[in-house]
Amino acid sequence: MCWLRPKWASCVTAPGWPSFGNGYESESGRAQLFVVDLATGEVLKRLDTGVGSKTDRNGLGGVKLQRDGNQVITAALAGDLKGNMWKFDLASGDRSKWKVAFDRRPLFRTQDARPFTAAPVLVPHPRGGTMVLAGTGKLFEPGDERSRAQESLYGLWDQSTMVQDMEGEGANRRQVGWKWREGDPVEARFLVTRRQTVSADGRLAYESDPGKALNWALHRGWQIPLDMMRNKGLRLIAAPQMVSGMALFETMTPVVEVDYARNSLRRAGERAGLQHLRRTDHGGMATKQGHRYQLMMERSTTATGSCRAGAWRTGPVVRWS
Repeated sequence: MCWLRPKWASCVTAPGWPSFGNGYESESGRAQLFVVDLATGEVLKRLDTGVGSKTDRNGLGGVKLQRDGNQVITAALAGDLKGNMWKFDLASGDRSKWKVAFDRRPLFRTQDARPFTAAPVLVPHPRGGTMVLAGTGKLFEPGDERSRAQESLYGLWDQSTMVQDMEGEGANRRQVGWKWREGDPVEARFLVTRRQTVSADGRLAYESDPGKALNWALHRGWQIPLDMMRNKGLRLIAAPQMVSGMALFETMTPVVEVDYARNSLRRAGERAGLQHLRRTDHGGMATKQGHRYQLMMERSTTATGSCRAGAWRTGPVVRWS
């Protein structure tokens, strides 16, 4: 079962090859990346993480392609149902050298194995390498709508950089392309955790604990637990977006306490959710002198026009105030 949108890869060897994850409920039960020749349907490369089985099923979620300055694909990143964020090395002009990066280890593994289903977003890190912005959560299997498991948002620093791929010796030494100089995978213990709350009037509080300052000499990124709406199963199932250099995470929850059989006037589309606009470099809410971000929870109304707390419609608005 693959419900994922393919990504088009202009690779070193040829343009126009779509790449995609194998999705969920595949025959192998493992998380895999496919690169396909669209003209012939030939599978040019199947990169198998080896994680999952027919009895312990896994699958690769949304894929994000990484490009160099010439817009040539050098890597692909995607998460799986076991809480692993994978990087696939596509830098070589020889596709036999394409591989699962970090010696088939994940770039990052969530501590509680919460699933990645949405594709990540990639932005350059000021010290080199790449920030991988992602979040956990899923909503496609029976029972997911009742899950109240705690999910999280992540900003992960992949320290890998592109270097010249050289061959030959002495006067015959020449560059044949580019390759990845891999850093180390990200460990959860090197992430700064930022916690936030939502007040009764719908404001998302800005965390300003000076003890939580991020030090790039020590840390590898940040984590934001999605526990600001208590026992609501807040999760990320859509890929983050970049807005004016900041990351927008649109989280949602299908957990509602509405009996539509008894109250048919309530709209079935009523769901709670939060939009998080974050600095990519440290995970904090963006600030601007003389301004602050405010979360406005747009509340729905009943047939009598009264307003009930907690009956929020999808899409609370983050705006300047």
